[in-house]
Amino acid sequence: MHRVGSLLWPAALLHFALVFPQPQRVLRRPVLIGVVYGVPFALLGTYLALTGTGAPTIELQAALFQGLLYLERYLYPLAIVLAFAWGYRAANDPLTRQRLRWVAATFVAALLLYVGLVIVPWQLQGRVLLPAGLQPLVFLPCLVAVAVAILRYRAFDLEVLVNRTLVWGGLTACVAAV
Repeated sequence: MHRVGSLLWPAALLHFALVFPQPQRVLRRPVLIGVVYGVPFALLGTYLALTGTGAPTIELQAALFQGLLYLERYLYPLAIVLAFAWGYRAANDPLTRQRLRWVAATFVAALLLYVGLVIVPWQLQGRVLLPAGLQPLVFLPCLVAVAVAILRYRAFDLEVLVNRTLVWGGLTACVAAV
């Protein structure tokens, strides 16, 4: 279960980077989201299928496991940074660029901090500088940045969303009461 979670959070971050603040960019390419989630699960499924049935070689098992680790630690963080850069470059509206600048800068800073405290020390010394229990705290400012982008720069038109939610909730309550 831990392996699935560790594969899912980088894919979810990449998904967020692709759709923030304008999901329309990705709606034109729906296969992209399938690839974002499909590649790590295909690697994991292949690894589990080979280890469950007695893989032909230990080297193949190690290569698939290393592929999962490289995908999770190197490829997806790089893809997240590139997705934010792509979104910033594709944005024409200054307000959209302001939203993206705030969130992307925080995500890039958190990723650089993660690489500096976890990835590089692991590669050089075989141990990390930040304990595993504290590693998610590196990404806590990202949540604050998303909240600021949504509330201050009105990233998702919350007034419309709240209005529609209240209207449909009231209609549902009326129908249920009748």
